[in-house]
Order: sequence, then structure tokens, then C-alpha cells
Amino acid sequence: MPILGSFAPTFSSTPRAAAAAHCRWAWVRRPGGIFFIVDALDTKAKGYDVVISFPKEGIGTSAEAIALIKGAKNADAGKKLIDWATSPAMQGLFAKYKINFVPAHPDVKTEASLADVLRGAKIFAIDDAFAGANRKRIVDRWVAEILP
Repeated sequence: MPILGSFAPTFSSTPRAAAAAHCRWAWVRRPGGIFFIVDALDTKAKGYDVVISFPKEGIGTSAEAIALIKGAKNADAGKKLIDWATSPAMQGLFAKYKINFVPAHPDVKTEASLADVLRGAKIFAIDDAFAGANRKRIVDRWVAEILP
């Protein structure tokens, strides 16, 4: 059975009706959702009754990326941006402003409430080569099991 299949009849095909149906659905059935942790924590911080849990199989993680395009007009400014974005000073702003990103810089601590949520979660790196080689199969399964 598809994961969300039992909830499918609640949704409508028009955006306005779907939004209204979603509101009714949310209040009556107390659904689950699939979120990036950044969004789940932000929603909880806004006062919504959110319980954050993770699949027993674990959760994948990957780093955000930044790059300088070869031949860029303003390469020096681009290099300064990259230096700043990867610095402890900038990545320390994640915790200060509760952005809920895990900093990539080893000298920067993860914000305490985010670290608490992630404590005990099985976290694994995403295998980009596998994901790329199996993209169609993965997307087809997502469409078949999650979207109906």
C-alpha cells in the first residue's frame, strides 16, 4: 500500500480546493509530513504542534555547495564570497539566527536545539553516484508510493 494512499481521497485537483482540503485534513487526521529539518524546526518554532522523528533506517545528508564559475567576470569578488561563506564567522550565524543548518566548518558548533533533535538519529551520507545511476527508479518509486 502506498505510504500516504489512505489520505489521497482528501485532496482535490484544484489549488484552492486542495488548500482548503489540506486544512481540514490537518485538523482532523493529524497527518505526518516529509520535511527538511530546517523547515520542520522553523514550523515548530512558530508554535505549531510538531513532533520530529526520523525513519529507523536513517536520514541522508549532504552539504550545500558553492563554486566559482570558470571565466566569471568578478572572480575576485566570487572568491571573497566563497571565503566568507565557508568561514567560521559566517557559519556561526546559523546558530545565532537559528537558521537550523549544520555548519560544515569543523570549528563551528551546531545550534543546541538542532543538535538535540539530531542526537540519536542515524545519519548517513548520500551516495551521489548511486543516486545518479538509479535516478529514474528512485523517482518512479517516489511518484508511485508518496504522491498518490
